[in-house]
Amino acid sequence: MANSKFGYVREFETHDIILPQCYIVVRVDGKNFHEFSKFYEFAKPNDASALKLMNACAKNLGA
Repeated sequence: MANSKFGYVREFETHDIILPQCYIVVRVDGKNFHEFSKFYEFAKPNDASALKLMNACAKNLGA
């Protein structure tokens, strides 16, 4: 990633440690999420499959 236009993202990395038994909140925001939702026909406001997908994504980010 250092050789790409997104190399600057490394500046935001930290070596902080998350305390055990604490909740963390992951907010994932993306470009054109409404188009992604429309393509996969997610029901508004909270489609069960979309929620499962986002939860799995958050778990993998924390792994």
